[in-house]
Amino acid sequence: MNQNAMQRTAWGVKEITDAGGVDIQLEPCHRVVLINVPTGAHDIYLPSVFEAFGLTYTVYTVANAGTYNIVIKANTDDKETATFIRNTVIGPAVGITLNAIDDYVVLYCDGIRWNVLEEDV
Repeated sequence: MNQNAMQRTAWGVKEITDAGGVDIQLEPCHRVVLINVPTGAHDIYLPSVFEAFGLTYTVYTVANAGTYNIVIKANTDDKETATFIRNTVIGPAVGITLNAIDDYVVLYCDGIRWNVLEEDV
């Protein structure tokens, strides 16, 4: 891992560059997630609401050299689903999809569920 990547991780930034097909579990320290994938699909699981209480997360697509599908889902241990803007529901099996450059979502965890503060998908 290069020094810049190590610093980004230390500052709470996680950059996803895998070609796809891999489920990714975010940790509470991954407060900013940059999606920089050429093609493929990823399911990204948020930390549990217990771990992320009071925290805000931003997931942002920064590159699109091909076709990809990023689905952000609740942690599989969480009982509650979250309600996104426009009443889109998220849970362990259902999520919100980012599939174009500059798509983003800003999420806040209130300790019970995930809430969308802002989105452009």
